[in-house]
Amino acid sequence: MFDTTVSLLAHLCLIIIGLSGFLLLSNKLKTEVAEPPVKQLFWIFGIYGGLILLILHLLSWQYSGMAFLGLLAVAGIAPVTGLTVSYSLRRSRRKSESHQILFILGLLYTPVAGLLLVSLFLFITNFGRNI
Repeated sequence: MFDTTVSLLAHLCLIIIGLSGFLLLSNKLKTEVAEPPVKQLFWIFGIYGGLILLILHLLSWQYSGMAFLGLLAVAGIAPVTGLTVSYSLRRSRRKSESHQILFILGLLYTPVAGLLLVSLFLFITNFGRNI
């Protein structure tokens, strides 16, 4: 029971931190950039947040069916989302530094996620879950 409570609280904290960061950054973009890429920022926060959540889950909590669904989303859906974000910003990436950064983050998601997941898999299979 205690492990489940800690797991749920950690998930809630990560989600609250992610949403707070998104709201703060999107408000800052709205005041500083003429045409802020808020939708793209939301998707970038979502895919990288999902990756962070999955990595923390694999490192510290017991693997479950929900974690497998998260892995499918991180490995299957999120790379397409990242490339779609980059594609949507291809013509406007020179408008501001934030446009350029989001464009690059969208392109880098697939190699970053792939390297992290493969490294994590190799680490867990060689050293076990007792970190």
